[in-house]
Amino acid sequence: MICVLHGWLLEGSGSNLWTRSIITALAKSGATVHLVCQENHPERYDAISKAYRHKLSGAIENTLDRKTPYEGSCILHQPEIGDTLPVFVKDKYEEFPNVVPMMEMDDETIERYIERNVDVVRRIVTENDISAIHANHAVLMPVVAQRVSHEMGIPYTVMPHGSDIEYAVKKDERFKRYASSAFTDAARIFCIGKEMRDRITTVFSDLPGVESKFVELHLGVDTSQFDAIPRDKREQNIASLEATLANSPRAATGDESKLPDADIEKKLRQINWRKDPVVLFTGRLIPAKGIQHVVEAMPRILEKVPDLHLIIVGHGPLRAPLEARIRELGIAPDKIIFTGYLTHRELHFLFPCCDVGVFPSMVREAGPLVFLESLASGCFPLGTYFGGMAASIDAVSHDLPAEVAGTMKLGVETTTQDLVRQIPRALSISGKYRNDLARIARERYDWVSVARTFAAELSSIAAWPS
Repeated sequence: MICVLHGWLLEGSGSNLWTRSIITALAKSGATVHLVCQENHPERYDAISKAYRHKLSGAIENTLDRKTPYEGSCILHQPEIGDTLPVFVKDKYEEFPNVVPMMEMDDETIERYIERNVDVVRRIVTENDISAIHANHAVLMPVVAQRVSHEMGIPYTVMPHGSDIEYAVKKDERFKRYASSAFTDAARIFCIGKEMRDRITTVFSDLPGVESKFVELHLGVDTSQFDAIPRDKREQNIASLEATLANSPRAATGDESKLPDADIEKKLRQINWRKDPVVLFTGRLIPAKGIQHVVEAMPRILEKVPDLHLIIVGHGPLRAPLEARIRELGIAPDKIIFTGYLTHRELHFLFPCCDVGVFPSMVREAGPLVFLESLASGCFPLGTYFGGMAASIDAVSHDLPAEVAGTMKLGVETTTQDLVRQIPRALSISGKYRNDLARIARERYDWVSVARTFAAELSSIAAWPS
């Protein structure tokens, strides 16, 4: 039986999305998996059958007990860790008043967090038939796995996701030491493509033979959630999105909370879903994600495609400056629509209603999951051609004409100019290739196949003598 360690929530993108996708795919495959994370709403995830809150007092509170629709299930364990939540990048988290970037934390606080998780994982291993542990990121969960492994003889694997290396390991020698030690003792290191392998070997060049532990584990997409639809079905999807949002909390004007805007329904109704071309950006509203380049390109794009609408999904500190810049550029409000924060409960309705997805990240993404979600929805994806995005574009290009795959590429140094040229081109061909994109996603990238590889690797190390 597998135990997965993840330091944060299940909602959202990146490693959160990876974790909930893996546990769901494992449950679909008939496996039982234990998950340690800080998710406050386990009832939202149908793969979770039971949830326990491990109190600081040592008591365990059962917060969920139900059957899942799958042959297998996930059992969630939420360690109570107090008010402080270590993160890589400053953000807001429900029920944590003190969210602190790891680099700002003193050694004592870091060690207290690690040992608290060790206590819980030790108990899970003792009381369940755990044969292997998997830890997300380079820190801090691999340190937890390492300490439990030393004490109890349980082998473990690690999967860096990118932000851990960029925002902790590279910036603070303490985390480099933690990660180096954990990598040294890990049985496997899962890598999302060549870019991540190269990043690890560069940053951890002082770890001889680290490459021998690498196992390729490409990203996946839940193709049952995302589906290419004809244009005349878009209004129906938007109606379903509105129904999903009914009675949900909303963000106040100027609020950067992880909530949808109060008037999102009104904004989306400005679009003629049967006729208007739509471009989608989804991601954190920070300069690193490159959304500012899309806004700068919009006046020239609108000259070529005057009925275009750009939908910007997400929250973050760049929103207010972007809105100010849009006013300076004289762009009509209905041409660039901010929705606020949406979860995958809403996004799986919205993605298929869009013609082009644009992801112009300015940093190397280990593996951009939004690219695959766009693909599965038949929404033509564009991305900056480096890092994991380049690997994703290259992988897809084998099944597409060269000029079509080339349209997906944006230069890192020429992003704005390329957006002006490539978005109209992508819009002109997106309808023709909608079903092909969705087919590629189904055949190559479904999460169940990824989970099968993941489970096989953990099963193989569980057979090792301790």
